[in-house]
Parts: sequence; C-alpha cells; structure tokens
Amino acid sequence: MTNDRPKDTGTMSLAIFFVGMLALIVLIAYRASTPPTPEQIEARIVAAKKSEEAKITVARRAEAEAVIQRRVEAWYDKVRISTEQVRSVLRDPDSAVFGEMMPGDDGMVCVNARNGFGGMMPGDDGMVCAPSTHAMGSAG
Repeated sequence: MTNDRPKDTGTMSLAIFFVGMLALIVLIAYRASTPPTPEQIEARIVAAKKSEEAKITVARRAEAEAVIQRRVEAWYDKVRISTEQVRSVLRDPDSAVFGEMMPGDDGMVCVNARNGFGGMMPGDDGMVCAPSTHAMGSAG
C-alpha cells in the first residue's frame, strides 16, 4: 500500500522556524537575566574612567592652547606697537632694520636706521637697543 498523499513540507518548515525563534527568545532572556561578573563590572568602570579622563585631557589641552594663543597675539601686538613707536621718532622710518625680537624679551627694541648724516652702522653692531615706550608702560 503506497501513500499517494505528498508530504506537507510547508507545515514542517513553519514548525522548525517557530522552534528556532523560541530558542532564540530563551537565549536572549537568559543572557539578559545573567548578572555581570565582577571582572565585567571592573572593566566597565575602567572604561568609564578612561573615557572621563580623555574628556578632561582634551578640555585641558584646548584651554592651554587658547591661553598660548592669547599670549602669542599679545606678544605680536607689543612688537607691532613697539616698532610703530620707534619708526615714529626716526628721521627716515623706512630705513629702520629691526633686530630679532623673541617672546619673553624684556621690552628691548633693537634697531639700525639711517642717521642724520645719511649713513648706517655696518653689521649687527650698529643695532641700538633701548626699552620701548610700550614696554615702559606709556601708550604712544
């Protein structure tokens, strides 16, 4: 006796799908209900501390860069004002050659310019260094 009825594979596939979904739900529920181990808790605390320290480090670095930028801008303002003041008292302001000025200088301005006879002192020895009026506190 042969069974002429074909097997219903659709119902079987549907049953396997539902069993698989049920197993997945049980697995997810088990993992969610399992408390973290002390090592996992410690790792989470360490990660949070590192993240917080990184944020603080970035903030401190940005603050320090802003302070440095303000100091550099203030120094360039001092240099600009000092050179303008020196040029304002020279007979031939276009002949002024300024020496190297470095941040932290004590307000000395070194310049070589054409003298009243039309000559200039040769070399770096010809530089005349004097405190600028800006460095002494008066505004020009």
